[in-house]
Amino acid sequence: MDKMQNRRIAAAFQALLEQVSKRWNHPLFADAVDKPSFPVPLAYAYFLFLHATARSDEAIACRVIPLCLVQLGLAVHDTVDRAPLPRVRQLSVLAGDYASGQYYAFLAQTGDIMLIRTLARAIEQVNAWKVELANALAAQTLTAERYRALRANVDAHLYSEAIAADCGAERRTDGQKWIAFVHALADLVNLEREWRLAAQPQAEPGWYVRLRLREAAGTEAEETAARGSLLLKLGLDRDIAAALRRVRVLAEPLLAAGLPGTVRAELTALLTSLKERVEAVAPVA
Repeated sequence: MDKMQNRRIAAAFQALLEQVSKRWNHPLFADAVDKPSFPVPLAYAYFLFLHATARSDEAIACRVIPLCLVQLGLAVHDTVDRAPLPRVRQLSVLAGDYASGQYYAFLAQTGDIMLIRTLARAIEQVNAWKVELANALAAQTLTAERYRALRANVDAHLYSEAIAADCGAERRTDGQKWIAFVHALADLVNLEREWRLAAQPQAEPGWYVRLRLREAAGTEAEETAARGSLLLKLGLDRDIAAALRRVRVLAEPLLAAGLPGTVRAELTALLTSLKERVEAVAPVA
């Protein structure tokens, strides 16, 4: 019965992601705009947090779907400058705006004023961090570690603020445990994505790898030429392994906090999946 229940939880999450995808897709841009990478493990961690609070399936859907739409809209807007053609850039802006519009429409239907206010504040902060990133990149003052920290903030903040609002003052300690876990998870997901991009000879590396290589090699030309040979020398595999260990350490108090059995099993399964993915690129994990 427990295994069947765990499969039901995982299937319910996939069904929510399908709803998000259906709400985002539109014939005008669905085939012209690449869907950006989406931090699914973060959304799933938030989904499990909500299940741990014994909310109904409907209440959980009313929180997970709008957060995913917001994050998708923000991610699409991030791709605008990288689009190869003016029309694709225009459609990317439209796709991001459309996802945001879907988010507002969804929350307006639910009438969850607290969540609307929470996400509005979170979006403002996320955009402020993105401006800081853009300005530092333009001024060439951004370090790899500062980029890594800001990237984790950007990816985790919507979920962190939603968790804090759901917990309130009376469950603040529990909320802080989940927030720390989600933030560490965002860092791990980004590092793994950076490694996979760097491992593809024809792909442009992510900003963390590019900044690390630039700091080590000193010039843009050397950065490109030395990418393959420097990845291991820079210790990026150790970075990922350390990030994984941090995620697992921060999961321990959650697993020990009397979670429902199905949530504990799914959180354990998430950790196992992350370990397998990381070990595929960083055997020292």
